[in-house]
Amino acid sequence: LRGKARLLDRESAGAGLAAGSLWALGNFASVHAVAGLGQAVGFPLTQVCVLVSSLYGVCCFGELPGHRARGLFFTAAGVVLFGAVLLAGSRDG
Repeated sequence: LRGKARLLDRESAGAGLAAGSLWALGNFASVHAVAGLGQAVGFPLTQVCVLVSSLYGVCCFGELPGHRARGLFFTAAGVVLFGAVLLAGSRDG
């Protein structure tokens, strides 16, 4: 296949399959968390995944350069985590 672009290479296919499998597993787990905790508590807690992906971008890829932007991000992350703790504690046991 000299000179022609390949539509699928094995390295990209493996990475795509791994990413899709991880997403499906997370989605499966979040559905069961909401079923067990209820909509009012379970769904907001599953949205903490946005914080995890944001931390990954900031820490591993150097997003948000500058002390002010990172300080604001980590302040907001602390508020989100505090809210998640309050939600988790609001569940009647």
